[in-house]
Amino acid sequence: MRYELSTRLLSSEDMNAVGKKIKSHFSTIAQTTQVEGESLVLTGIEKSFGSITRATTARIKIRPAEGGYLVLADVHYRPSFMFWVLIFIGLFVFGIFSILAIVFYFSQKGSVRRAVERALERIKNEFDHAPVSVANIGAMANVGVAAEIAALENLRKSGVLTDEEFAKKKRQLLDL
Repeated sequence: MRYELSTRLLSSEDMNAVGKKIKSHFSTIAQTTQVEGESLVLTGIEKSFGSITRATTARIKIRPAEGGYLVLADVHYRPSFMFWVLIFIGLFVFGIFSILAIVFYFSQKGSVRRAVERALERIKNEFDHAPVSVANIGAMANVGVAAEIAALENLRKSGVLTDEEFAKKKRQLLDL
């Protein structure tokens, strides 16, 4: 089975810095993480006792997108060698092993998906809640006027901008 998950990051950081942060988040859910070409390859995702029946890998790719990056997780979920051993033993010795192997395999499918989704959510939260400076707003011009106004509003609420500065910048963005 194969599925793809993704998230979009709003950031003006360079791709190497973004890649390091992404790798650190995914290393918390994977047994191994290594860079292969332009991909981060994860193996042994969300290891547990039941994971002996599955072999999971994921290729994480970062693509430039308007105002930041798109993070794609291409997850491959398949039966492991041990799954087939348990099925074989179950067929010829005890039927319960076959059933256990199948139950473990399908119950683990959801835990892998949730682990990758949680990692992507943590990554998105880190970038969405990063401090925004007035200088960075110009660098993120491609994000769109609504996003820039929202960023300015956050700066106003945090006290970085005064109400007058906020109103002036907003008028400039809206060409009023």
